[in-house]
Amino acid sequence: MSKTEIGKVEKGIIEFDEANGALKTAGYLVLSWTDEYLQWDSTDFNGTESSFLPQDNIWKPDISLKNSVNSFTSMGSLHLNVFVTSTGGVSWYPYQVLQSTCDAEIQYFPFDVQTCSLVLTAWSYYKSDVTLYQNSESIHLDGYSPNSMWDILSNSCNVNPI
Repeated sequence: MSKTEIGKVEKGIIEFDEANGALKTAGYLVLSWTDEYLQWDSTDFNGTESSFLPQDNIWKPDISLKNSVNSFTSMGSLHLNVFVTSTGGVSWYPYQVLQSTCDAEIQYFPFDVQTCSLVLTAWSYYKSDVTLYQNSESIHLDGYSPNSMWDILSNSCNVNPI
């Protein structure tokens, strides 16, 4: 069984399309897990404790946006690497532009407050195979780039067992 931690989504809001009920954001996730098949004895490899590997050369959870406006898109790209330690620890930071559904509230236009969700899931696995959990009650906005049209008033992060 693998336990995958979801940590951060960073960067910003690209667009909010009220008419089509869509929110476009850019950022990256911080995903980490332990893969016992990637463990090695560092003394057998000149003391090498860690390495970067192409993301498509190892197992990784098929995390994707469940409430996507577009068709299914897997996280990451061929150009991204994962960081692996000799203990089997894997860290992966897939950057993504996500376009999620988000119904617009226009009752108090132009002073409306929108609540939008990014619903992430591991599509191909049972709950017993991949356990998603969070390491924070909110999304870290350290690298957030403000948008002149929108401001984030609050955010939260939670895992809903399925």
